[in-house]
Amino acid sequence: MTTLEAQEILYELTETESLRKHAHTVSVVMKALARKFGENEEQFVVTGLLHDADYEKHPEEHPNLIVKNWKKWASLK
Repeated sequence: MTTLEAQEILYELTETESLRKHAHTVSVVMKALARKFGENEEQFVVTGLLHDADYEKHPEEHPNLIVKNWKKWASLK
């Protein structure tokens, strides 16, 4: 899954600007960690963007919904 695809999913699942900003901030931190440890930066950014994407609309299923559907969403994009 690309960063752009993850951002599209994030915006489909979230409505509040504060949760979107939180996701983007976490993705920046995740990218820095990936760089520091020599890991795949895009995968870390995607994880940062989507880690709370299900929280707003499905708090009772968080984080299980995003984990369960991650591969499905990736294959549709």
